Amino acid sequence: MLPTHDVDCPECGKFVYTSLSLDDVLPAEGATLPKVLHDERGDYLPCPHCRARIAMKRIRIADKDSFKPQA
Repeated sequence: MLPTHDVDCPECGKFVYTSLSLDDVLPAEGATLPKVLHDERGDYLPCPHCRARIAMKRIRIADKDSFKPQA
């Protein structure tokens, strides 16, 4: 079983999603996952609590689209 951990909003510190990776990776496909949105500045995940824009980077893992927070 893969280790999981919660990823919190960098602005308000509240829970945003659960990652299956130590690199805070969020799979692009999933029924219960938050949806990554796209605007003129790129991919992002809105915090469900404070609505902060969390910039995300699209990556490929095991031939599947995924996202991770941009540094």
